[in-house]
Amino acid sequence: MRKRYVSALLAFALVGTRASTANACGAAYPGGPIICTMNDAPGRRAALASPPPIARVFASYSFTSTTILFGDPRRADLVRSAAFVGAEMPVGDRGMTLRFGAGGVIDGHLALGNGGRARLGPGPTGFFGFGLPIIANRGAIPFVQLSATLAATRVATLGPGRNEGPSFTAFDLRTAATAGYQFDWFVPYVAGRVFGGPIFYRYAGEAVTGTDLNKYQVAGGFAASLFRRSLDLFVEGVPLGERGVSAGFGTTF
Repeated sequence: MRKRYVSALLAFALVGTRASTANACGAAYPGGPIICTMNDAPGRRAALASPPPIARVFASYSFTSTTILFGDPRRADLVRSAAFVGAEMPVGDRGMTLRFGAGGVIDGHLALGNGGRARLGPGPTGFFGFGLPIIANRGAIPFVQLSATLAATRVATLGPGRNEGPSFTAFDLRTAATAGYQFDWFVPYVAGRVFGGPIFYRYAGEAVTGTDLNKYQVAGGFAASLFRRSLDLFVEGVPLGERGVSAGFGTTF
């Protein structure tokens, strides 16, 4: 698992793009940055006369590795894989985008500090958020976007004891600032995020509340519009803080 994660992380560091006539792009997983708006996605300049987009739909996969603190000396290393589907919709005339969706944890585990190990998942996730441009991409000036996402996850766990099977419930409020540059169909970017929220679990038979050891992410990536801008594709790598990789695709109506 570790070797696969490192290989994927070194291969790309990346996030969302756009689509057909509507030319939209953005994040496709909870907490991911929205790197451009419905109206300024790659190549949008060539389609300014087209009707405004109605919505973007997307699907994505993410892998995350982090450490959870449940109070001294309790801690656990968390690894999980998750998949999501969702939609983005433009709101108002300032480029704000609302996004919402659902999915869930597919697989993962908790390596407990006491030497135990619990299998994680499956279980559902729901999320809701928004993105807002604050600086437009003009000349040598990169674009800057702000975004926020609230997500909730509840999954089953198995182990480490023979009859242990408590639920793992997490709430996450995540804000992000993203800066990047649009080269027509290609958008490289960097992003910083901070987040927090309680995690409820039973550690060694005791009900506990936890939180992430590292409540930040430093990410890098790119987005690309493919097949005559009918499909947007993104990949992202997060080497610092809560580490991870993610990838996804979408299209706009």
